[in-house]
Amino acid sequence: MKTLLRILPLILLVILATSCKKDEPSASGSLLGTWKFTSQSLSGCTDPGNNGTDVCTTGCGTLTITATTWTFADPIPSNSGNGTYTTSGNSITITVTSGSGPAGTYTYAIAGSVLTLSDTNYGGGCTGHLNFTRI
Repeated sequence: MKTLLRILPLILLVILATSCKKDEPSASGSLLGTWKFTSQSLSGCTDPGNNGTDVCTTGCGTLTITATTWTFADPIPSNSGNGTYTTSGNSITITVTSGSGPAGTYTYAIAGSVLTLSDTNYGGGCTGHLNFTRI
């Protein structure tokens, strides 16, 4: 799979979360905080060869989400960026103000310490899910 190119947009979505200090408690259902990118899965792709899951084990980027902004920091500088966002229900609309990122509207879900960003038309013909773990 074209892992890195497909992961970047989803990772940038994850960037929508900004960090809370580690010693500050955070609600498990809160989008706010710092999230480490852990995996990307693609399904229902027009090209079945793109279906599958990629897991990040080292050099994974982090997404920090504050009340109105996001920042994605990646070891590969061209994959990093920041911007603003708004939410409505379980939808998040992302705007990129500098660097790279996935501008648009996505569905998000938080289950325990896992944030999943989903797009039914990710990468031109796939359903994509980006997974992050709260750090």
